[in-house]
Parts: sequence; C-alpha cells; structure tokens
Amino acid sequence: HPQVESCNTLRRVVCSGEALPAELAAQVLKRLPQAGLYNLY
Repeated sequence: HPQVESCNTLRRVVCSGEALPAELAAQVLKRLPQAGLYNLY
C-alpha cells in the first residue's frame, strides 16, 4: 500500500503459509521500522 508508513501504531506484522522472500521482508522493515516482523513459515 502506498501509504503504509502512516500506520505508525502498527507493532507487529505476521506472515505465514509461504516463505517470505528476503527482499519483501527488507521492504517491510524499511517502511515500518517500528513494527516487528514475524515469518512463521
């Protein structure tokens, strides 16, 4: 989403079901630095 950075109270992003590509994980962490990223593959 183009305005995902405005979600400044988001604390966790949980991904599951498939492997999370490293490039996508890096984008999430860059755009949402305050959020923890959990990959439950």
